[in-house]
Amino acid sequence: MGVKCKCGTINPDNARFCYNDGEPLDSSTRPTTLSLGSGSASSEQELLNLIDENWEEAKVHLYSERLITSLSNMGWLDLAAKAEDIVDSTSNKDEGLEYFTEALGAPVPEPYVSATSLDFGSIEQGRSLTLSFEVQNATRGFLKGTINCKAPGASLSVREFGLQCGESIMIAVTIDTEALHGQKQYREELTIQSHGGGSKVSLSYYVSAPIGQVLEPTALFALLGATLMLIIRGIPVMMVPESRNWLVRSSDFDFVFNTGLPLYFAAVSIVLTGCGAYIYHVYFND
Repeated sequence: MGVKCKCGTINPDNARFCYNDGEPLDSSTRPTTLSLGSGSASSEQELLNLIDENWEEAKVHLYSERLITSLSNMGWLDLAAKAEDIVDSTSNKDEGLEYFTEALGAPVPEPYVSATSLDFGSIEQGRSLTLSFEVQNATRGFLKGTINCKAPGASLSVREFGLQCGESIMIAVTIDTEALHGQKQYREELTIQSHGGGSKVSLSYYVSAPIGQVLEPTALFALLGATLMLIIRGIPVMMVPESRNWLVRSSDFDFVFNTGLPLYFAAVSIVLTGCGAYIYHVYFND
C-alpha cells in the first residue's frame, strides 16, 4: 500500500523514514477515508457505491487527478496507478470512469432491449417502412455498445450508443424495398453488442409486387377468360344464319344470357383468372 510522507513521497509500508527527505514516517497519520459528494468511503466497495451515486462529480475527480491523489494519500497505490493508466488511455470520461469502477469490482452493465423481434408485414416493392425499439441501461454505470444489421434493404438510425444508468435510446429500423425483388419473404436479424453482453432482434418482412404488376396479368387473364366464355356460348347461336347479329338482337341476347350455363362459364372464367394470376406472380414474376 505504501506510506506517504509530509513531502508527498510514497514510501514502502515497512519504511520508518522517508527516502526523499529522511523524515520519520508514521502510517497512522495518513487519511482513512475518501470523500465524494456528501459521503465518504473507507473501503473499495464504499467507494464504488459513492461513485455510482455521484457519477458526474466522480468523473471530474478522476480526470482532474484529485481522485488519484486521494487514493495515493490513503495508501491505495494499486488503484491510484490503475486510475492514472485509465486517464492516460481513455478520452471518454464516462467510459474511463466505468473502467475504473470495474477495477473496483463493479458488475458490468447490461443492455435492456424492448423487443426481440420486429415484424414489418408486407411491404410493396419500391416503398419503405420504419419500426423502432428501445435500448436502455437499467443496471448501473456507463453502457457502451454497437448495433449491426446486414439485412437486405435495412438501415439504422443509430449504430453506436453510450448510456448512463437510467438512460435509453430509440433505434429506428427502416426497410427500403427499392432494390429488392418482389414476391419474396425475408427473415433476418440485427445484433446489439456491448461490453456487458449482446442480444439479437429478429426481422421479418415480405416484399410484395407493385399494384401495377398485379393488375396487368390479372386483366390479361380476365380478358382471355371472358373471350373464352363468349366463344363457347356464342357457337350455338352463330351457327344459325339468321342469328349473326345475336349480340344486339334481344331474342338471341336472352338466349345467351338468360340460361344457367352462362353463369357457370362466368364462374369458371373468374376462377381460372384468379388461379392464372396467382401462378404468374408466384412462379414467373421475379
